[in-house]
Amino acid sequence: MRLIFVLIVMQHSLDAQRSVPESEHFRVETRLLGEVYCKGDADLYSVSFDVDVEIFNTSKVDIFLPKSMVPLGSKVADSIANAETEHYLFEESGTSIFPGNYQHDEALVRIEPGKSMVIHTGYHLFARYNPSFSYPKSVAAGSYAIVLVLGPEMLTPSEAQVRQIVVQLKTKPFIVRVPDKPNVIDCKQRKDRRRHRSH
Repeated sequence: MRLIFVLIVMQHSLDAQRSVPESEHFRVETRLLGEVYCKGDADLYSVSFDVDVEIFNTSKVDIFLPKSMVPLGSKVADSIANAETEHYLFEESGTSIFPGNYQHDEALVRIEPGKSMVIHTGYHLFARYNPSFSYPKSVAAGSYAIVLVLGPEMLTPSEAQVRQIVVQLKTKPFIVRVPDKPNVIDCKQRKDRRRHRSH
């Protein structure tokens, strides 16, 4: 039997008062590390990008971060200014399917006052070769401001009860450039080569 878990930023069972607001306890910085253009079909390709998300503990107490923080979705705007005022072209959220015997690695990372932690992550956008081609939640050539929303892949009841836990990270907008003539590659083969080298 397979269970479908919808990736949500905060589970309904979580007491909202236990989550840590960013303005009072931490700040988030984002660094775009690079972009790769992946083969799709005759109409679409994907813009895959790697991002470092760093969370700084600006409070006077320890804060805790679930170890399994992943991108739950993205918000796409046509400029940094529009992203900052939350005027987005579209937003995306995702789902993940886990096997019935999935075992969650229950672990929290402690971030002490004045310290920080880096999450290495990434995401992708669907891009159109032809701007006139219509496809939902895709982009034409140009520059776009991206906001990622990160949260735990899964949050157990015991984790949710931890005080000073961070269950949502929202990055500051960063620019991703979508070329009109991309040099696309087979990203599946690229991932397979990386996996082979790591063994």
